[in-house]
Amino acid sequence: MSRYIDADALKKRYREVAFKDGMTEGVVRFLIETNIDSAPSVVPQAKEGEWSLTLNDDYRCTACGLITSSYKANYCPNCGAKMKGAE
Repeated sequence: MSRYIDADALKKRYREVAFKDGMTEGVVRFLIETNIDSAPSVVPQAKEGEWSLTLNDDYRCTACGLITSSYKANYCPNCGAKMKGAE
C-alpha cells in the first residue's frame, strides 16, 4: 500500500544515524530501510471544488482555475479536486 512520508523528518533521521564511524554498507542500508519504514506518514489534504460555468459556456474548476469545454468530470484532471455534487 502506498503512503506519503515526511521527507524532511526522514532526512533528519538519516543524518543522525547513517554517518557513524565504522559502519559497513550493509549496516547503512539496514538503517536507511528501517528509517524509511518507520518514517511518519503525512496525510494529504483533500481538495474540493466545483465546476462553474464561464461566459463562454466552458467549465472552470474553482480549486485551480482549469478551464475545460469537454466535460464535467467528478474530479479535476489538473489538480485532482473532487467536485461538489459529483456522482
